[in-house]
Amino acid sequence: MQPLIVLNNVSKRYQPGGPPAVDALSLSVEPGEILALLGPSGCGKTTTLRLIIGFEAPDSGRIEIAGRVVADSRQFIPPEARGVGMVFQDYALFPHLTVAQNIAFGLKNLPADERTRRTQRALRITEMEGMADRYPHELSGGQQQRVALARAMAPGYEAVLLDEPLSNLDADLRAQLRGQLRRVLKKTQKTAILVTHDQDEAFQIADRVGVLNRGRLEQIGSPEDIYHTPATRFVANFVGAADFIPGTVRGEGIHTEVGVFANANGFPAGTAVEVMIRPDAVTILPDRVGQAVVTQRLFLGADEVYSLRLPSDVEIHSNQHTTMALPIGTRVSVKLSSSHAVAFASPNSESQ
Repeated sequence: MQPLIVLNNVSKRYQPGGPPAVDALSLSVEPGEILALLGPSGCGKTTTLRLIIGFEAPDSGRIEIAGRVVADSRQFIPPEARGVGMVFQDYALFPHLTVAQNIAFGLKNLPADERTRRTQRALRITEMEGMADRYPHELSGGQQQRVALARAMAPGYEAVLLDEPLSNLDADLRAQLRGQLRRVLKKTQKTAILVTHDQDEAFQIADRVGVLNRGRLEQIGSPEDIYHTPATRFVANFVGAADFIPGTVRGEGIHTEVGVFANANGFPAGTAVEVMIRPDAVTILPDRVGQAVVTQRLFLGADEVYSLRLPSDVEIHSNQHTTMALPIGTRVSVKLSSSHAVAFASPNSESQ
């Protein structure tokens, strides 16, 4: 199957000689796939969307949509001819137009009956049929988001780009709409690229996640791969809570103060490394001769996060159910799930 969207070594600078907003970025998106681009502010997420839709021209590289080159060193296809819809962060709805009129705005070149048919279909898919005659100011934030999505899909484009589509909503509503947004995109079999800084949003909506840092793609893979097997320390730090325990490669394993881990990366013996562990992979039990001491306990409702001090003064964390209520100062034994531990070479690693 041919990818629907392809970026090949694409770069973009806004200032000559300045840092690249997008730096030699290559990726592809399959038909019907939802890809999330995840990263901190300024990492190049929104610039990537603007390059794909044609609001910006790349300095170098090639962009293809549906097998057609839309931007390279020789040609540049304008946005209206690329066949891609876009949902903006602020939705960009026309306040003087009704919901139906907003959706039909991009269908002016079609016959009236076809405009009506596509508008009604977009309303139905986004579950907005009863809102057709309302104006944007009469809608909730979640309803406005769905109108913006309906408008992007109404022309029948195969691909839709979404720039932080849920960021203007409160936390509870964002959580509700994640599943709904994925359901709508999958029901219509749209190819989608979603830009977000919210890892929960990326993990719950997308089939694959690409993590960007300073314009470069650090890792791309399934949400599970990104979380459990980060390729770089940046990804490990940015995606989910992570702690790092120093260790040294000896023989076949990595030795740390909380146990021995497999040397999956094949680091040479004597290499100083740091082992990443997630709080949900750390099990603790009260133990008068245990190797860690509880220094803090944060109540999160169904769970609690314990801060633990190891003999070396390194601090790690453990997520536990609230049925375990350990007071500060409790000594505990620590057991780690080695399957979710990932090692990285220490920044100044030297052979021992």
